[in-house]
Amino acid sequence: MGRLGRRGTTPDTPEVAVAARRFTEIDRPRDFCFRGRARPIPTPHRPDDIPLRRAGSAQYPAGMRPAPTPLLLWKKSCDTCRRFKAGLEAAGAVFEDREINARPLTAAEIDVLIGEDPHEGFLNPRNELYRERGMSKVKPARAEAIALIAGHNNLLRRPVLVVGDTVLAGNDLPLALKRLGLS
Repeated sequence: MGRLGRRGTTPDTPEVAVAARRFTEIDRPRDFCFRGRARPIPTPHRPDDIPLRRAGSAQYPAGMRPAPTPLLLWKKSCDTCRRFKAGLEAAGAVFEDREINARPLTAAEIDVLIGEDPHEGFLNPRNELYRERGMSKVKPARAEAIALIAGHNNLLRRPVLVVGDTVLAGNDLPLALKRLGLS
């Protein structure tokens, strides 16, 4: 499978379906990590049109299910994202990356990424739109927040690292390395 940030991919490609499966695993409980705090959360519902590969199926014998490759969502114009990615690479982490300027996230992908997590943790409080709308005082509804993030990718707190069932939003390299088993 190629990188998800490749040009010429469309939302109906197998790569996007793989990313959707990665975001919506239902076999294990997920953790949502925000600024170093982890807590179990409910797993989002799986859309009926995305097939799930379960351990013990014809595709994977019991006990032989491959671990999903971690996915890094980042922007090449963001210094924090570049330092975070360089730190992961320096530690020897193996991951796929998706540069969200080259290929922005769709509203459906953002919805799957957030899952049942509180959407406020994915909003970037340093963003101009966040301050203009006064989102620190009046939090937007979930659907509005997803639409805003899809329209303004700077509103997404970055970098975002998806490791198995854990979504890490924000710059916490030590926690990311711990989740990757490199600390």
